[in-house]
Amino acid sequence: MSVMVAGQRSYRRQQELAEANATVRAATAILTGELRGSELLRGEGGSVTYRAFRNLYVTCRAADPARSAVVLRDDFLGFRPLDPQVDSILLFADGDPATGSNDRWIHADLREITAGPNCPDGLPGVTARLAGIRGRDIQAIGAGAPVRGTALWEIKRYRDARGEWWVGMRRYHKATHRWPAVQPVLGPIGPWGFELRFYDSAGLHTDAPDRTVSVILALDVPRKIQSGPHLILSEDGWLNLRVTLRNHLAR
Repeated sequence: MSVMVAGQRSYRRQQELAEANATVRAATAILTGELRGSELLRGEGGSVTYRAFRNLYVTCRAADPARSAVVLRDDFLGFRPLDPQVDSILLFADGDPATGSNDRWIHADLREITAGPNCPDGLPGVTARLAGIRGRDIQAIGAGAPVRGTALWEIKRYRDARGEWWVGMRRYHKATHRWPAVQPVLGPIGPWGFELRFYDSAGLHTDAPDRTVSVILALDVPRKIQSGPHLILSEDGWLNLRVTLRNHLAR
């Protein structure tokens, strides 16, 4: 009986350890994946706000400054189609085809998506009505320009009603101008157990999002988590994950 009880306890401990490691791996994959392909807007010790790129379209006609509108091919790459309730867009303006020195990304608010007209080659198109963009900027958007749909997200450390600390995420709802409740991603974690540290191209700490090229996510994970090939813990039990950013676009 003693052998059976000891075996059951060992099995439960191993199962708890496997579940905890799987949870941390999944959560850290989500957090690092979100930041790696996004554009940082604001950051501090326990939270970061960023533009997450969710889809990619291509214009098929020159922009219409009079209507503040662009016509996009109806097919796209990404997770989902454009949603005016939550998305803004970034439009690529090719200043001089002979050089890349004056190319830029122009930010605009997305007001409405409607079907049609067709593109010049006869394939279906959709019209995106824009706001918050100057006439001279929209004139710079020609046919064949990439257009990226972006949503505003936040990753943050927070405390629940029972006093436990968690890492959560939430997406800004543009139509209501509100942040919804935070959805938990990882936890419970240690007290104040989530920090973000921002570094520039020289490897120095920076507080400027537009100069940030890498971010370290530091997590005070449960002590039953063990180091492994993908989870490297410091001596004090913190898990440090470095994320190199890929997107630094003009705002």
